[in-house]
Amino acid sequence: MCVDGCPWDESEDCQVMISGSSLKEFCYLGDFMNDLCFYDCSPLENLKIRIYNWDQRARTVSRRLYKLLSGLSDVKRLKFASPAIEVLNYDAALLDSLPLFSNLSFLGLNYGLVNLDSKALLKILQNSPKLETLQFSKGINLSSDFDKNRGILDPVPACFLSHLKTIEVCKCDGNKDLYVDVVQILLKKVVILDKLVLYCRRSTWTPDEMEKIRKELPRASQVLQMELM
Repeated sequence: MCVDGCPWDESEDCQVMISGSSLKEFCYLGDFMNDLCFYDCSPLENLKIRIYNWDQRARTVSRRLYKLLSGLSDVKRLKFASPAIEVLNYDAALLDSLPLFSNLSFLGLNYGLVNLDSKALLKILQNSPKLETLQFSKGINLSSDFDKNRGILDPVPACFLSHLKTIEVCKCDGNKDLYVDVVQILLKKVVILDKLVLYCRRSTWTPDEMEKIRKELPRASQVLQMELM
């Protein structure tokens, strides 16, 4: 089932009731002009969320996104647009009460760079104890403040210590030092990681640079794969 928020723009602030008894997949594309309320939900295989036009309505959108996530928290695969991560940061109270994603095994973050120091990202990871694969489809961003980056992903999510085996980072272009820092952080935090894959442009990285990273960073030679595109 896919819901596009655009057709409802003329009737804002309605409650849309959705029965999820036989729902296996759900995607939402829109600006959360209305509340989506779910009942009798069965476990979901796939959930995709992409939001638009939230800048002037951040708290309202955050509340409605929270309600959607609470209604569909029993999901195996979640694809989340990076603006949805950003908007959750606008309401600390809701962020503290995000639901437990007890069966989530795949988390994909797309449609923009994701800040690795995002409180919302950390909370989702902390609430996903069985997460096995984490994918950044459009790359990662870090603060320019070194001291701030030292506290990233603390406290360490439980899945980093028990289940998370694969991390994929696409669009590793531009600031190469930034991605070296990203690799260092992830290798340090995710202690059971089997595979960390960076997808890089040939025009940005050379094979010699990639080999140097593998040799110099702890554990990189065992788990790091850098794929030239």
